[in-house]
Amino acid sequence: MLKLFKLICSGVGAAGATFLLQILLSHKLSLNDYGIYATANSSISMIGPFAGMGIGGLFLRKACIDHTHSQEYFSIALKCILINILIAFTASQFIFYNTGLNILQALCLSSYCLPIAFQYLVISQAQSLENFTTVSIAQIINPLLRVFVVLFLVVLIPSLTNTVILLCVANSVSFIIMLRLIDKKLSFRLIFLKQSKEFFFRFLKESFFYSFNGTINVIQIQFSIIMAMCLFGSNSAGLYSSAIILLTACYILPNITFGTYLLPKYHKLDNAVLKTISLKHGGLAFLGGIVFFIAISVLSGDVIKLIYPDSFKNSTQLLNILAISLPFRFYSTAIGAALLNERCIKYKVSASSISVVFQAMLMFFLQKIGETSISISFVISEVLTAILYTLIFLRYFKNK
Repeated sequence: MLKLFKLICSGVGAAGATFLLQILLSHKLSLNDYGIYATANSSISMIGPFAGMGIGGLFLRKACIDHTHSQEYFSIALKCILINILIAFTASQFIFYNTGLNILQALCLSSYCLPIAFQYLVISQAQSLENFTTVSIAQIINPLLRVFVVLFLVVLIPSLTNTVILLCVANSVSFIIMLRLIDKKLSFRLIFLKQSKEFFFRFLKESFFYSFNGTINVIQIQFSIIMAMCLFGSNSAGLYSSAIILLTACYILPNITFGTYLLPKYHKLDNAVLKTISLKHGGLAFLGGIVFFIAISVLSGDVIKLIYPDSFKNSTQLLNILAISLPFRFYSTAIGAALLNERCIKYKVSASSISVVFQAMLMFFLQKIGETSISISFVISEVLTAILYTLIFLRYFKNK
């Protein structure tokens, strides 16, 4: 329990730092610039995890099942990380170019791919060794550095360009720290360790499903900000972003509990035990989501007034609607952790993809009712995700 408490504390710190960053920028930038930043940041937040989340997730599962070959898996993971970083960096440049950002701004924002990719690998390696101190350091360092450097906007002229330059500095420093958290001599030796091409490409192919799983989970959150920008403009994107960042702060508890602390243990359980525990955890998670929903419903108005400028007061309504999704998101996180295996990952990714497409369709058809259509669509898609995960879970364990 002490290890879990440490992880939750570091997770709260990381989320708190991310949240504080948004608050600082909402006060320093105009609502229009903040909306542009929020949209661009949402894009890189979807691309960045693709570079490392899948590699880290697959390495963790392989290392937990077959610890004797963990170094060989780590060698492949390092090579795959480098390939995925190149892909993510290229994709981000293309997206930013088409959103109107200049080359300097695009390069600075894309630097996020480096630390986030290695962060997932560092965390996965530490999870496999149950070294949760390293996990705590790795998950908090980048958010803290990003907040720290943005404080320099106090002495600089607040602008979008200055903001992304400062964030690039933070990303570079955190990348160096991530490298130091890995055994450099071992990593240098392992990256040149030879494996068969068939083994390498099979690992890379499997990792794509884990990458898409992590990326889809982020897309479900961040995609709605981009849609708000496209349908209603940068001001609406800024308002919606301020609401969604408060909502995602509530995800800390289930994400760390099931995705960080319990996941390595899940990989080592037989299916009968895993089924029983997962159902129990899913029910408890749903109840926890209800508690968070009630808390937000009561406190949202005061919280928005306290931390955001007056121009953000309309965020309260958006947040209240979004909060309805919390019990379903908490439940999905618990059940989804049990589906992170070679047989279920494809179905899990497909279910999440269906929910995202359904969410986009709802946004389009409900746009006449205004900004609230984004929040309503998000809630319905979360309910759909919970239903689909449950069907996959029941089908998988029924055959066991």
